Amino acid sequence: MSAMRSVSAKRQELSASTSAVIAQDFAIDEETSPVSTPRESSGAANGERIQDIVAAHARRDPGRVAMNHGPFSLTYGVLNAAANRLARYLISTGLRPETPVGLCLSGGFVGMIGTLAVLKAGGACVPLDRRMGSAWIADFLAHAGIDLVMMEDREDLPLFRQSPRLTLLDYTALTEVAHTESDEDVELAWDNDSLAAIVPVSQIFGPRGIEWTHHTLSRAAVLGEAVGLSPEKTVLQMEAASHETTFFETLGILAAGARLVYYGAAWPDTAEIVNRIREEDVDTLFLTPSLCEWLVDEAPSLFTPLERVVITEQILSPEPVSRLHLRECLHHFPSGDILLLYSPLEAPAVMVTRLDQGIDDVEAQTPEILPGARLLMLDSRQSPCPDGVVGEIHIGGSAIARAYRRDAMLTQHFFVPQRDSAGRAEERVLRTGDFARRMPGGNLERLGRRDTRRNLRGRRVELTAVETILQSQAGVADVLCDYRRNREYGEVLIAWIVEKNPGAVNEKRLLAELRRLLPSFMVPDLIHKMTTVPLLPDGMPDRMALAKMPMFPRKKKQTKPAASAMKWLFSAMHQLSHRNGCGKDLPF
Repeated sequence: MSAMRSVSAKRQELSASTSAVIAQDFAIDEETSPVSTPRESSGAANGERIQDIVAAHARRDPGRVAMNHGPFSLTYGVLNAAANRLARYLISTGLRPETPVGLCLSGGFVGMIGTLAVLKAGGACVPLDRRMGSAWIADFLAHAGIDLVMMEDREDLPLFRQSPRLTLLDYTALTEVAHTESDEDVELAWDNDSLAAIVPVSQIFGPRGIEWTHHTLSRAAVLGEAVGLSPEKTVLQMEAASHETTFFETLGILAAGARLVYYGAAWPDTAEIVNRIREEDVDTLFLTPSLCEWLVDEAPSLFTPLERVVITEQILSPEPVSRLHLRECLHHFPSGDILLLYSPLEAPAVMVTRLDQGIDDVEAQTPEILPGARLLMLDSRQSPCPDGVVGEIHIGGSAIARAYRRDAMLTQHFFVPQRDSAGRAEERVLRTGDFARRMPGGNLERLGRRDTRRNLRGRRVELTAVETILQSQAGVADVLCDYRRNREYGEVLIAWIVEKNPGAVNEKRLLAELRRLLPSFMVPDLIHKMTTVPLLPDGMPDRMALAKMPMFPRKKKQTKPAASAMKWLFSAMHQLSHRNGCGKDLPF
């Protein structure tokens, strides 16, 4: 195994200020990072790759603004030059092809420079979300075999204390070292089937990573074209959305040459968003379904000046946004387009459904399958379903990812071969788990899912994964989780637990432990106790019966001890006074 050249040697030569780099001399295991030798490309850059598309925008119009973050702006020329310098430095220190690099960076300028630099250097980007917590991140890094992480702030160090063998790089120190590198485009010829990114997701067995090739990552450019982005457009994007979704959307916005206005607050302030839309002349807004409903409830007028709203859904829900919210949004959005983007992380940017004015029924619209993707309705034997017959949605074409990182069982379950009438494998397709019925007119009747995967607050959550963590806690005999959504309470995750013994579970202690082990959005909002889990005749949990149970179970009425005690006292004193013949002298 050949080790990478020490980062510290070049750091000391160029700048004393880079002592903030938290680095040992790092080496990458050949078993987890396939080796291919980069070669200088004699021809033009391949325009299909995202980093090449952004570089082309920088060459055509380097002074055009790419991103705004508060009062600061970053042009395409500066963005591309900064990414080139950092990429050249990473290559000079020995970064090898397809080496995964964790990116624990803030959104906006820093995050995008780091992403493009790793892509230009031939590495694989791994976007890490601080909100996932140290335990979840440690499990993910260990399972995915990631040894190298670039971080921006020393306050993030506690996130990685459970990963002692991890090599941490300080982004600020690296950019100071790299300022002497050339800002010319890095032209390395890579196979488009090589690894470009590993996207963290929650799966049944815990944190997993989805491997995206450059072909898959180039779907971001398809996304930009599908929703009508161009260099004249301005897009507002919020940090409140899921990290893996914003990672892909940001690349799509820049691939279209549009201007991105980044709103970095952890939770949006509606008044500030309204001002930002007006001041920056924003015409496009990217949202998750839950964020869209919240904004419609809080400030529906903010939609009025927009041209389009893109709602990204990772799961094909029967009602991604309630009809009441859609109706309210369309009322304040008379001349714009509402686009529902079906974009599972295993196959991003597959389908767009456009909602016409006056029509709040998603199923009444005919979806548009995006270029490079194929949407198939197959039965349990992988045979095509005719119109009107329920089938599971499968996705084929160049849209699908390569595999689940280091998980052959999950890969074989979800990435399956489609077979012809003779039983021969024709194409590799993705089983989405979403069920639907294609109608004769081409529209889809959405029928939901049969597993426990849900879209919770814009993030994909496996209820079974939450149940597994709960089941391992002291005093818990059995558990089922339920997802509810209504206008009064929004999205709610409820855990119904069965205790091993009465009083064996302290709810406050249980919640504190769950907050340590799980990301905040996966921690149940409510914990209710029950005597037994409802079961189907085959012994499986009856989740339909669970969904019919009230969100707040009624408690038995109890007589107030104080009132009961006073009643008994007055009665006893009354009898005693009459027995002693002094009742007339007492005030009662």
